[in-house]
Order: sequence, then C-alpha cells, then structure tokens
Amino acid sequence: AGAGLQFLAPGQSTAKGKKKKDKKGDKEDEPDLQRLLLKTLAEGGDTDKAVVTLQNLHRQIHRKPLRVCQLFEKEVVEELGIVAGQAWTLKDFVRKQNWGRYKGLQRCAVMDVAAYELIRAGKHDIAAAQLVQNLKAKIQAVLQNGDWGTAWLLTGLPDPLTRKEWAGSKQEMAVVTGYIEALAKLKKKVSQSGAAADGEDEDTHPALFSDDGNSRFLQYVQWFEGVQGTLLERSGSEIPLFPCALPYPEILDWEILTGEAEAQLWWAKSFVNTFVAWSNFVVLGNPRLEGGACEPRVGYRSMQDARLFCDRLLGEVQEFACHEVVLGSLECGGKRAIIEDLLQNVVTAAGACYGAPAQAGTSATTALPVVAARVAVPEEAAVLANLPELRLPEDQWDEIAVACHQVAESEEKNVAAKLLATGMAVLVPESELPRREDGRLLTGGLFGVSKNSSEDRLIYDRRPENSTMPRLDWAALPSGACYTRMLLQPDEYLRGSGDDLRNYYYALKLPENWVKFNSVGRRVDRALVAAHGGDPSKPYRLCFRVLGMGDTNGCAIAQATHESVLKSEGLLAPEVTLKYGDPVPKSDLWEGVYLDDLLITLRKKIEGAVPLDGTFVPPAPQEDDPDVRQVRGAEAAYDKAGLQRAIHKSFRMLCQFRAWGAEVDGVAGKVGAPLQVRREVWKLIAIVVRLGWATKNVLEKINGFICFIFQYRREMFSLQHHIYKYVAGLPQDRWCRLPDHIRDELRSVALHLPWATWNMRRQLSCSLLATDATPTSGGAVRANITPRLAQELWVRSEIRGEAVRLDRSEVSYALEPEPSEASRFVSSLAECLDWRVTAQYSFRSSSHINLQELRALRREVVKLASDFEAGGQVQLAFNDSRVAIGAASKGRSSSYKVNGLLRGQLPFLVMGNIALALLWIETESNLAD
Repeated sequence: AGAGLQFLAPGQSTAKGKKKKDKKGDKEDEPDLQRLLLKTLAEGGDTDKAVVTLQNLHRQIHRKPLRVCQLFEKEVVEELGIVAGQAWTLKDFVRKQNWGRYKGLQRCAVMDVAAYELIRAGKHDIAAAQLVQNLKAKIQAVLQNGDWGTAWLLTGLPDPLTRKEWAGSKQEMAVVTGYIEALAKLKKKVSQSGAAADGEDEDTHPALFSDDGNSRFLQYVQWFEGVQGTLLERSGSEIPLFPCALPYPEILDWEILTGEAEAQLWWAKSFVNTFVAWSNFVVLGNPRLEGGACEPRVGYRSMQDARLFCDRLLGEVQEFACHEVVLGSLECGGKRAIIEDLLQNVVTAAGACYGAPAQAGTSATTALPVVAARVAVPEEAAVLANLPELRLPEDQWDEIAVACHQVAESEEKNVAAKLLATGMAVLVPESELPRREDGRLLTGGLFGVSKNSSEDRLIYDRRPENSTMPRLDWAALPSGACYTRMLLQPDEYLRGSGDDLRNYYYALKLPENWVKFNSVGRRVDRALVAAHGGDPSKPYRLCFRVLGMGDTNGCAIAQATHESVLKSEGLLAPEVTLKYGDPVPKSDLWEGVYLDDLLITLRKKIEGAVPLDGTFVPPAPQEDDPDVRQVRGAEAAYDKAGLQRAIHKSFRMLCQFRAWGAEVDGVAGKVGAPLQVRREVWKLIAIVVRLGWATKNVLEKINGFICFIFQYRREMFSLQHHIYKYVAGLPQDRWCRLPDHIRDELRSVALHLPWATWNMRRQLSCSLLATDATPTSGGAVRANITPRLAQELWVRSEIRGEAVRLDRSEVSYALEPEPSEASRFVSSLAECLDWRVTAQYSFRSSSHINLQELRALRREVVKLASDFEAGGQVQLAFNDSRVAIGAASKGRSSSYKVNGLLRGQLPFLVMGNIALALLWIETESNLAD
C-alpha cells in the first residue's frame, strides 16, 4: 500500500465507482481472479490453468493493490449489510466472525485491522510502528507458550477478549483504586502490629516511618509493646507521669479497619502510643536493648492515668491526621514541594543503584527563570522617595559576590521593555555606572520566586552593590509568634483584620543620585535604547529607580516607610504596637506591620463564657469598636499615599485568619504554623527517614521549616539535639547516609508536630514558684499572688531566651548586659512576698551548678505535670541562673548536657499541658537559695 493509494471512506458504497466506469464505454470489468480460481478448482479444470490463475492472484497484490482492497471492502459492506451513508470499520467485520476456540487468530485479526485503519487514515509511519509492535506481541506469545496476558500489552490496543470491569472513567477509577490500595496497606500494618510486638521486622506505626538499621528507639518500642500488661503500674498524682504504660494498648490487637473514620482513629491512637514510647525512652535515658530486654527497674504510671492525660492530646492528633496523611497520599506545596520532588527523585534513583544516589540532584532552590509575562510589577512605580547616602569607601567593602541572573538572553529584551514601561527602571550609560578598582561593573541580577499560578515575584540580586554599604537597623518587625503571649479569658475571643500592599517594594522611589547604583542584567538591546530616547551607539544598562526586593536595606526602608504612612492616620501608637522580642501591649488592641502586611487584632469580651464546641457566632462589629476605627484609618492612609492594596488578601473582623505566617483561631484560642504546613513537613521528614539519605541542603531546608513551626512552642526546639552539629559537618552537594540517632531525632520532631501550637486559653497560675540549687543540693518555694500581679509578671517574663554557655569566661562575662528592668522589678518583688518552702533535698551526686539549677526546675515541672488538674496552666517561676533562664526560654542549648535536661523535661510539658514563664532575679533576692 503506497502513499498514493486512495481508499474508500468508511460508509461509502462502490456504486459511485461503477457509474464512473460505465461512462468509459463498453469495457468490461477485469475478472475477479479469486472467484475464477475457486470456480476452476470446483469444476475440476486443468491443473496448469489453476496454477497460472493462482500466480496471477499473487501478482495482483503488487500490480493492483487498490483493486484488492476495494474488492475486499465491497464484500465487507455486503456482509455487514451497510447502507449508503452508514459508518463502519473493519473492527465491526472482525467482531461479527465466529472465531470459536481460535482466540489467538482473533487477536491477530484485531492487530491487522488496527494497522489497516491507520493506513486508510494516511498515518503510514504510525501504521508501520503498530505492525512492529504486533510482531513483538506474537513473538512474546510464543515465548510464553501461547499466553497472551503479557504479549497483548505490547500492542497498545484494547483487548478484544476482556470484559469491562469498571463503570467509571480511567481518572475516576485511578482515584478509587489508589484509595483502596492505601487502605489495604493500612490494614496490613494493623494486622502486622502483633507480630512486630513479638520482635518481627515490621513497620507498625505511622510515626516510625521505617525500622531498618540499629535504632535504639525502635528496639525499645518493639520491646515496650510486647511487655504491656506485665509492667509494675502505679496510679496517683504523686507518681511521676513518665515512664508510663501505653494509653491505648487495645489497638495492638486490631486486625480489621472498617471505613475511613476507624482508620483515622487507629492512626491517631497509634501515634499517641508512639509519642508515649518516645517520652519513656528519653526520660529513662535512652535505654539499650540487652539480652532481649530494655527494662529499667522502675515503676510505670498506670494505663488508666496515661489514657486520662492522652485523651486531651488525641483530638489534636485526629485533626492532624487528615485522609491524605493517614493513607500516605499527601502532596506538598510551595517550597516544600521542591524538596519533596527532589527526595522522590532520589527514592526512584536509589532503587536502581547500590551506592549513594548521587545522580538525583543535591539541592533545592526556589529561584525561577524570569519571564516578562509573569513578572508581578505595579501599574506605576515611584510613589515615595527618601534615601540617604550610604555608600562606603572601597577599602571598607565586603567581599563581592557574583549575582544570580536567571533571565534568558531571548527574554532579556522583553523583561527590560516591561520594566521601562512601568517606570521601575531607566536607561543609564555604562560610562556613568560605578565600578570596582579593577574596572568591572557592580551589576546585579534578576530571578523569580513563585507568587501564584499566573505571577512570579521579581527578586533583585543586589549582592555586588550590597557589599558596598552598611546594614540599617531601622526595622523592628513583629511576628506571628507574638501571639504566643496572648491569653484569653473564658469570656473573651480574638478577631483580626489585615491588609497586604500589592508590589509594595517596587512602589518606593529611589533618589535620582542613587539610581546608578542599582544596575541589573546584560547590556540593553540597541533597538530598545533607541525606542526610549537613548543613543544606540553607546552601551546602556538597566538601573532600578525603585527599591529592589533584594536590597540589603530594603526591609528597613520598606518597614520605616509603611509605618510612617500609617502613623500619619493615628495607627501604630507605641502602647498597641507589636515588636518581636519586646513585651506585648497590655491593651486589648494589638497592631503591627511586617513590611507590606498590616494586622490589627482586638481581644473582645462578651457576657458569659465563649462556647468552644463550634456553635459560637461572634457579635457583629460596631462602628465605634477600636479595631473598626483603626481599619478605616489604614484604608485612608493607603489612599492618601497612593499605595495599592491587594483586595483579595484583605480580611475584616474575622475570628479565624492567617497573618505573618501564623494560623489563628480566635475562638478556640490556637495560634501556630498552618496545619497544612505541619502536615507537609511531616511528609518530608517521613521521606527522609524512610530513604535514609539526605544532603546538607535538604536537611538545612527541613530544619528551617521545623524552626518556623516550633517558634510557637519554643520548648520543642530541644528535640534538635545533635542535628545542627551533624548538618554543619556534612559536605556540600553530596548525598550522605543518615546515622540512626539522627533519624531518631527526626522521628521525635515528627511526633510533636500536631501539638506545636500555642493555646491562648491557658490560665496563669496564681501560685508563684522559685527554685535554686547548689552543686550538691536544691530547693523550691512558692507564694500566692493576685491575678493582676500574675498578669504583670507574665508580660515581663523572658520571651526569646539567649544563647548561653555552661561555662563562661571572664571576657564573655564582662560583655554580658546589665540586669534588665524586669530583673530589678522582680528582685524587689521577691523580697516582699510571703514564701513557703515546698522542697529541699540533696542531689545524688555533685555537678555543675547550672546543671543543678535546671534539675531543680525540672523536678518541680515533673511534680506539677503529674497532677491532671494542673493542666492548662502557665507556671510563673523565678530563677537566679541566667544559663537556666536563657536556655529554657530559648528552648534548646548548644550544650549537650543542658539540652539533654531540656529534652527530658519536654514530655512532661506536652502531656501535662503545662507552659513555663521564667523571670531572672538576682541571687540575693531568691528566697529559694
């Protein structure tokens, strides 16, 4: 069949062809050689004649291929009873034949028809490829002794002998099948849990991720599950909370899960069991499995008591355990998606190699190529102007980096045209640009960062010029973590309003004499230079005339400008403004600006307690409410300054909102990293732990996400025990196998993600605590205080902590700041209170005084957390050790000994639902001394 063959279209009869031949005269149709041959053989004709006729039949295939096809199609049309205009294909003809037990021949006929139909359609290359696949399939069927199961897959054709199994579309059934498979895997884990408790190598817990290697924690978990019911258990608030028995041992015997709700409940209870096992493991000092047992000779808090405490934690785990998390199908978004893709590529690559998966890429970056059509720029730049001279002499410059410029040469002209059209950039001759001593330009670069599905943020890499100027300290930024200092009474709720300025940075104009210090990109195209009034014979560069997102002082300038705009309308008064690290306002109204984001919140009181069962409907805002007035003032300030608001991001008087990276629920009283972010970090940790390999870049990114989440529960920073030192020692751009203790640390982090939020409905304890210690002994005292005094102490308590050393040199001691105002206030107050002694004891062995100070504090935390009724409190505590105050408030310490004590204290804080607020006092004023 050559390319010139013209076949009849499906559905056409041969009548038209007959009429055309009739017009040519009385010439007869050529004899049908097939019928002539059959007639000769039937009549017993001459054998020689039959042979000649057969040979003519064979020659007809090459001489008159079109005729062969037309006659065959004519017979098909007649057999199928096709009328004029009716559509048909050879597939209908093949399906009509009675193939009987010759199923293999039927498949061959279907393959031939598929190739024939492609030839009819003029797709000769595809037809040839189809014939090749058909041949492969036939050979495969022979190799498998006539079995077409695998062979037919080579053809890419629908199997004519299979019955329809699904009523839905392929996409619908793929979703359904994925769900069924995931649920089946989950059921398998449940059914294997008993076997794992007996020491078999099975993955039984969603938080364990994998159980290979020599992890002491996993060995402890397997042993601990197997000894449930045989432990010495004790009850009562005088018994320490840890170690304790598993709160939900019944799930170890579950073998069948019926439905999604039960799967979620199993996942959540299994998670809490694993958390309890980790807490025991840490409190008992990481016991080692020896002789088939890990049992330290201690008593355990009873299962009934443990369940009472864990029921308070279970609800948050069930909220965390969404359908995708339980079934393992969660997909990450944003920056986390980049790391997930990198790790997934490693998972794929690792299956095909025996060593480190080095071919899969080693770093994750959010820098995107710049495309003019996607760049988010303001409609008009140059709204505000004010920037002093900052440039330093060249001998004071820092080392000059090479800028990152992600604009393709083919896209450079389009990007330059767009920046010139909006007024964001101007043309400056190269002869006027600043240069280094060696004559090279200090030119920056451009790259993009994803903003939304249709736009990218344009980032100006100004590092070459940034090295020539000092950093301004104008910006005192707030943070979503400021709301970890917010407390709500039972009759209060929180509501918020927010605004986001659109393309704010690029709306701030630079002074004319500063423009030439902001060059970017390659030389501008001569045609573009001429179009904008330049001299095409001279080389030009683009120079930003607006504040670039990447300027070393961009944040300071943008923050100061935004604050100035709002202050002009009466906002951001000192008594209501949030600044991270400073005491929060004592008023109900809180305001703050983070670069281009404004947030105004109001703590509102109602009559009666706020219901927390989801039925609460907040009252409608009133015109004279403080936050309503401030919102109107902000809108007026933006209009007066000509700043453009991102209306789609604005929100007004909402109880549930996101701002400054935080997710706030003003009714439930929760603030923390968004739930979806915590779930996605869980997914990343799971992939890394299962894979067992990571790069320095990947671990640094994950550590960054963890720090963002834990800033709302700073005590959880202590879980990062060895990982910082380990990551610092990793080589760049190389995949490394993770040791078991690092994987255990990542597991411990994942085990705390559901509870990494601040509860604004905690209540301040009116029993003030003070502790002190010497190298050999310790003690504690308590005093009753009023709620008003407790509130004042809460505002003054340590917020961020500080980096402290276990041992301080004379030089470092001399450089430490003087005691703050809070310390003098607290020291004076401590001498006026009526203290009572609650503990005095000697330590088992002598140790460093700062370690003993932390042990004394931990001893009181253990005692308090073990009382179920004490849950939901903020314990105010005085201490005269700056090491203890700094480390405990910061959440971790670079000292392994100090951090080990903090990490051992963490389970009591989490399960006991206790928070600490520490205040540093002078030793002479500490009555616990």
